[in-house]
Formats: sequence, C-alpha cells, structure tokens
Amino acid sequence: MLKTASVSWLRRALSFGVHFIATALRKMDFRIQMQDIFGSRLELRMGDPSDSEFRREVGSKVPEGRPGRGLSMTGHHTWLLFLARMVFTIQQR
Repeated sequence: MLKTASVSWLRRALSFGVHFIATALRKMDFRIQMQDIFGSRLELRMGDPSDSEFRREVGSKVPEGRPGRGLSMTGHHTWLLFLARMVFTIQQR
C-alpha cells in the first residue's frame, strides 16, 4: 500500500513543482514503476567504464581521480556535479 501510494505521489509531484533526487548503486535497485518516473539520470564515474549504462566508450573518458564527474543520459559529455573544498580562515583578535 505504501509503495503504491509513494509511486502515485511521485508521479504527480512534478506538476506541483516538487523535484526529488534519488541515488542507487544500480538502476535495478529501483522498482520498475519507479524507473519510469525519473525524467533525467546522471551517472558518476564507474570503477570499470564498461559498467556504464549510458555509453561505455564515453564512460572511459570520464577523468579518473577527479571526484564529482560523470555522464549525462545522452552520454555525450561529462559534467562536474560538485567540488568539495575546505576553507580555513584565521581571525586575529
């Protein structure tokens, strides 16, 4: 019942301006009904580029050792999702 209600809510959410982000290790971790709801998918760099679901040959072009980069659904380019930085400031009194 709850699963059916959540799928129903997610289907209507965008019409109310509600967007959501879901993460998983594999696409199959989501139920089939849920997979149809997603409008866009992003894929971070895979440990083995041949595991890419978008375009395996492009998956190998995602830079290694550069966190936050991946592929879009079209697989034509890489993107930078986020860049973590630590900034320290010293205040003198």
